[in-house]
Amino acid sequence: MKIRTTVFISIISIAIIFSITCSTDTKKVKDIEKTNTSETVNSSSNDKEEIDNTKNEENKTEVKTAKSFEGNYKIYLGKFEGLLQIKFLANKVYSGSIQFTNWGTGKPQPIKKLRINGRDLYFIRSITTPNERKLYGAKSNFTHIYRGKFSKDGSSIIGRYQYRGGIFNWRAKKSLIKN
Repeated sequence: MKIRTTVFISIISIAIIFSITCSTDTKKVKDIEKTNTSETVNSSSNDKEEIDNTKNEENKTEVKTAKSFEGNYKIYLGKFEGLLQIKFLANKVYSGSIQFTNWGTGKPQPIKKLRINGRDLYFIRSITTPNERKLYGAKSNFTHIYRGKFSKDGSSIIGRYQYRGGIFNWRAKKSLIKN
């Protein structure tokens, strides 16, 4: 009974810490977005005109996103560096691959369920079969769920990925590297 209580308390503690961490990070992102918006508005000599121009610029950015996010990005994941390639196919349909020269066989690995909605990015990198393990040099099966946000000009991405219950940061910068 004593062990069960200790395990239960440990699980609850982890859940509370995780919840606090996630809500704090979300609050930080929202605070940064508010700061950026207020800086744009406050720096103008003619507030109303500046607000209207900002809205117009954001709308122009949103219209061109489909093609502007296409390209090669140098990706950083902890001690791993690699290449994230995103290709625009048609009508909000993308394909992509991810390649780490200092992991496994170093071959480009197709990413799964790649979606871009506005400036939000989502994809899955996984190894789920013996053939994939052999082809890409993985020691075991895994699934990484990536989420990120493009900068307004599409030149960089910051995000997080989930792996075995943990949440880890990643970032990428658009590159002239050709595959």
